[in-house]
Amino acid sequence: MHKGRIGVVVAIVAFGFLGAIASAGNTEITIKEQGGDFSGKVKSNNGYCIENRTVKLMKKKPGKDQKIVTDTSGLNGEWSAGNTGENNGKFYALVKALASCDKAKSKTIEL
Repeated sequence: MHKGRIGVVVAIVAFGFLGAIASAGNTEITIKEQGGDFSGKVKSNNGYCIENRTVKLMKKKPGKDQKIVTDTSGLNGEWSAGNTGENNGKFYALVKALASCDKAKSKTIEL
């Protein structure tokens, strides 16, 4: 009788733990532009997924999109590409997935 209860408890705990891992790394990234300066923020419900993320600023092109610059997100997730000299086109930001963090793509902004 006790073995059955222990098995159920273990299954419930394991299921809850796996659910927490699966949702721990939800990641979002924002982008904004002002006078050629691109910046934004990496957001997550897991603090590990915010800081030190490599952010790529991308420009949409026919075929393969062009990487303009990379930056690393700071303690609060903020990133800044500075003034890239880009003043027309469609741009978005990317972060790749990490072991426990999702990848993310920002909205596309058009200049």
